[in-house]
Amino acid sequence: MDIQSAFEKICRPVFNNTPLTGLYYLRILNKAEYIALCTIPEWVEYKIENHLTIFAPLPNKNLPKQYYHLVPQIGDELHCKTIEDGKKLFQIFYPLDIFLQNKNYQELFSFAIDTDTPDVIHWYFNNQPLFTKILDYLQPEINKLVSNNYHKILKSDDPSKLPVPDQLIDSNTENSLPLSKRELDCLELLAKGYSSKKIAQNLNISFRTVEKHLENIKIKLNCNTKDQLIQIVENKIFTFSN
Repeated sequence: MDIQSAFEKICRPVFNNTPLTGLYYLRILNKAEYIALCTIPEWVEYKIENHLTIFAPLPNKNLPKQYYHLVPQIGDELHCKTIEDGKKLFQIFYPLDIFLQNKNYQELFSFAIDTDTPDVIHWYFNNQPLFTKILDYLQPEINKLVSNNYHKILKSDDPSKLPVPDQLIDSNTENSLPLSKRELDCLELLAKGYSSKKIAQNLNISFRTVEKHLENIKIKLNCNTKDQLIQIVENKIFTFSN
């Protein structure tokens, strides 16, 4: 069995039992060497050939050993092109990136679906224990595949073509969302049951500013309502650090 078929076989049980339909696996060894496996291999080739972002911009200077990152649908021009091309050309929607720190390398498991179904975001938030089980299954299976084919799949590239941020080299802070401090303040007060008016009074800002912050948060986190924002705070996938 070839490497691509073996990788797809490993992923099949996950896709058969969840809404997930795609996995992009990246093992980062240093700023120029990496291993990339994907259920849509053309997507990886396309990103590298077109100098698109290998993964979404990360919000913190440092990351914890395990970090869940709901990929924002907005960002700079290059990130937006990556998101849009993934949707239009490869049917990749609403990716959830999970970074894992290991002693000698970092891993990215990027899960996605193949339809424009925003409700999957709530499924992400409500299924952290399931993701833990999925990773417990995938890690040893992928490690075995990588070990048996290491020199065949190891890639070396110009570091400028593989922009690996320093976050993935030394990490020790808590999980965080890609939000500003003021947006986090508004979100945490919202989760405590504060109305927008009360949040404004508590933070000494205008009601309109609070509403603008909450609207920006909904865009960044792909949420449609304030109730969905509250689920993010209450869910244990994400914690907050300023």
